[in-house]
Amino acid sequence: MFEILSEKLNKILRNLGNKGKLKDKDIDDALRAGIIDEIPSEYLAAFGDTHGARINTMIGDVVDSSYGKDAVCMSDDMEEQSELLRQFMFKNVYFGSVAKQEEGKAEQIIRLLFGHFCDNPSGMGGEHERIERFGLTPVITDYIAGMTDRYAVKVFEDIYIPKGWKKY
Repeated sequence: MFEILSEKLNKILRNLGNKGKLKDKDIDDALRAGIIDEIPSEYLAAFGDTHGARINTMIGDVVDSSYGKDAVCMSDDMEEQSELLRQFMFKNVYFGSVAKQEEGKAEQIIRLLFGHFCDNPSGMGGEHERIERFGLTPVITDYIAGMTDRYAVKVFEDIYIPKGWKKY
């Protein structure tokens, strides 16, 4: 019973994340890469000034807004702020930025990682039970989707880049 509820909760949270409502790592990645110089002050005020604070704010809002209801949801205010932040990210990060120009490379990394894990499912660690239950393709998809950009690049480098070449 708990496993079923846990899977449902994970799916709900993943769906919120896929809608951009709980996705926060892109902000830090864009700051680190110099794609944006800062997060506008209105978003910092609404969400917090660190990755942890932003995630805590959003998850706390989901918990508070969903308590006693039959659905998992965000408050109207958080929904509005999330949408404004999402629009900011699309305007300043996802379209017309250096990141957009690198998109083809990122897609190739994902394709190669997918192929690698199809040929070497043991490379995903303890996923054998999930593979038996759900099949190889969905497990690989979830595994790669759960990677941060930096981790995906690191895994790609570990698999495909000769060790001595990383120095150059």
